[in-house]
Amino acid sequence: MQRSIVLKKEKLLRVDVEYEGVIRSVKITGDFFLSPNCIEDIESACKGTVPNAALEEKLNQLLKQKSATLIGITSADIVEALRMATQ
Repeated sequence: MQRSIVLKKEKLLRVDVEYEGVIRSVKITGDFFLSPNCIEDIESACKGTVPNAALEEKLNQLLKQKSATLIGITSADIVEALRMATQ
């Protein structure tokens, strides 16, 4: 299953996801900011997972490890958009 979801929080978040029991591929775009830019690392971290609290924690750990900051969205917003896209 392939779906796109647009989620408007403080900033716009779009996820394009291929899902077959787990996330096979994902592309995350929007008008949010990520400093330093490690969006590809976030996308890679989502592969092979399901959108749940464990994925949110995994993304938070990745952001901490990369000393990265999301501005305008949160890791919870990413997981929420992925959850919506995979329903």
